[in-house]
Parts: sequence; C-alpha cells; structure tokens
Amino acid sequence: MCGYMLLSLSIFLFSCSDDAKLKKNQKDYNLFLLSFIVYRSQGNCLRAEKQNGKGTIYCDRRERGVCNASDLIYTSGQQTARLSDINQIKKEALVDCDLAIASSGILGENVLTQSRQDILKQNNAYYSIDSCESSGILEAGKLFSYSDLSFINSNRGKVAVAADRISIGTFDQAAKASALNCVNTLIKDKLTGKYNEGLRNAISDNRSNARVKNISCSFTIASSTGDTCPANLNGYK
Repeated sequence: MCGYMLLSLSIFLFSCSDDAKLKKNQKDYNLFLLSFIVYRSQGNCLRAEKQNGKGTIYCDRRERGVCNASDLIYTSGQQTARLSDINQIKKEALVDCDLAIASSGILGENVLTQSRQDILKQNNAYYSIDSCESSGILEAGKLFSYSDLSFINSNRGKVAVAADRISIGTFDQAAKASALNCVNTLIKDKLTGKYNEGLRNAISDNRSNARVKNISCSFTIASSTGDTCPANLNGYK
C-alpha cells in the first residue's frame, strides 16, 4: 500500500514538474516570437544597385523583415496571386475597374527568368538601417509610410492609382465616374464599410509627387566624381 502511494506521489510530482516546464517553455517561446516580430518590423530599407561602373543607392520605408529583392522580382507565384487579386477586384467593382486594370499595365508584366533574377540579385544589395533620415539622403520626409507604400505597390493599389489618373484625365464623363467608383471600391474597409481616406490621400500624393516611394543618390564606382551620396554611405557603395 505504501509502495503504491509513493509511486502515485512520484507520478503526481513528475506531472506537476513537467507541466511547469511546459508552461515555461511556452512563455519563453512566446517572448522570443514577440521579440522576433518586433525586430522584423523595425528600420528602413537601403538598396545599393551597381551596374556598368555606376551605382545608385535607394532608401524606402520597408521594414527589416521585407527588405529584400521582392520589389524587383516578379515570379510565376506572384503572377498567380495577381490574377487572383484581379478576379477579386472585378467581383467587387463589377465593370468599374476594367479600364483601370487595362491601363495599369499589371497584366502585361512578364515573369522573370531565373537567370534574370540571378542578375538582379547580383547587381543589388539590401541593407536594413535605422531610418532613411539617418542615411543622409535628402527629402526623406517625403517618403510614404510603410503601410501606404505597401498599398501603392500592391495589385489593388496599382489599379487604384490607374483609376485615379483616369478620373482626372481627358476621358469621357462615364469613364471618369467609373474610375472614381473603382477607387472608392478599392479603398473601402470591408468591415466598417467606410472609405479609407488615408489611402485616398496616398493615391493623390503619388499622383502629385507630394510623397514618393523612395529617395536616392548616385555614385561612380572607384571614383568620387559626380557623387551625390553622403559620405556616411561610402560603406554601401
């Protein structure tokens, strides 16, 4: 009887100890995951492009976790996702976005071959920095925020930008009205049903150049002649 009680007590203590260890491991994992998410969401993105003896350094608001060649490379997977996005846009906007989709150019973009992707990756290096302001490149204050930049560069954003241009262009009134309806559809919050005026402003600023996707400076490889890049970027050339 005593042996049975001791065995039961041992199993109970082991179970409690194991449960406490499991909870601690889960807490440690959650803390690590949170720290990793925060780490990836910090900083801005610097891209150094070198080709034919010359180079350009670009800076934008992309966070550390997405500071990579995805802005240059268009794959078959992205093409499939784009077609899905276009079908969804047509479902939401009916025919109002048809002209904007056609004039946006997104249907004509070609998937890059692997060799072309390799060349782009070879000629472009990416660095996460504290901020574009710290790069010393002028007019960092004109940059789109990361969220606005993400929208402008998205498939929905590209169609919205095209529709915005149509709505103020030399098209007939019917086309302009449809384009405006297209913009409204693409910036409408699906949960609240309200228009996201922040995105509307981003579309307008993109058209007027009040805000920009990136800022840049240029340099000559192995020479300082004609450089417009600040000296603190020499390590990225």
